[in-house]
Amino acid sequence: MPDAPTTTAVRRTATRNSALGAGVLLLLATIAAPGAPAALAAETPRPAPTQGGAAAQCRASAEKLRASVRMQAPKERPVTALTVVISYPATILTLPTDHGEDQTRGRFGHLPANGILAVAPLDGAVRVVLGKASGLPVGELFTIEFDRCEKSPAPRAEDLRCALEGAAGGSGPVKGVSCTIELQSH
Repeated sequence: MPDAPTTTAVRRTATRNSALGAGVLLLLATIAAPGAPAALAAETPRPAPTQGGAAAQCRASAEKLRASVRMQAPKERPVTALTVVISYPATILTLPTDHGEDQTRGRFGHLPANGILAVAPLDGAVRVVLGKASGLPVGELFTIEFDRCEKSPAPRAEDLRCALEGAAGGSGPVKGVSCTIELQSH
């Protein structure tokens, strides 16, 4: 149920902008996974579940860690919308979700100007839909600011993963797109 307001708002915005509309509407099905077609839901990668509700056991410390999410894409076909799942160890890092997705969305920075962002927090992951009518930038798409869990070991680069669920341009899916995530040093 918490996904409905953002999904509806993005759908309304996307339908007003035809260049972005097709791509965002195509990718919105991945955010609304419970109502998604079975074939699409079956192809959607899911993060591994945490042991014994590990996300609930994480107590956020005052330490913040920033990660940069980057997109690699063919130059000849602009990507106007994409969906990614960012996975992280829920016993080491966390994102605030107590007050809904607006609180989680507040942890995203360096977003493309005039872009549309929708987030869906998951256990040990966050699904992100990002769109921009004139095309998303190749390179850094956005940053995420995580809270480090109290008494946790330092996260390692390989602890974070970016899984691309889909990318679209004005005329449909775009192939050859990938994403990466890396911790930034402070």
